Amino acid sequence: MRRVGEIALASMKERIGHAVNVQDQPAKPLVGGYQRQKARAGAKPQRDLRLTGHTMDALAVTEVNRTRAVIAFNDGTAELRAKRSEAVEGMLGLSRADKKKVLAEMQQQLGRHT
Repeated sequence: MRRVGEIALASMKERIGHAVNVQDQPAKPLVGGYQRQKARAGAKPQRDLRLTGHTMDALAVTEVNRTRAVIAFNDGTAELRAKRSEAVEGMLGLSRADKKKVLAEMQQQLGRHT
């Protein structure tokens, strides 16, 4: 299950890094002031949950057992930032495209064990 969780996490991070929301749609543009702040800091001026990298780096597979893998923030500050961002637009969670990648990995893993 750890591998499945890691595939889900990597897919989510890749999608968010491309400024695509959980509905597999382009994320809303940033508000002018924050867009300029990100550009001045050398970050992409897009809604991708990344300014310094701290928030996305704190998103991790935090729990694994035989039937599930949990993806969560391992840092309270990052979690708070993400919650504020989620209030504007849903970015976290598995999108339809993310789920397809996870399903393909699970099928591959099951094929190895049969």
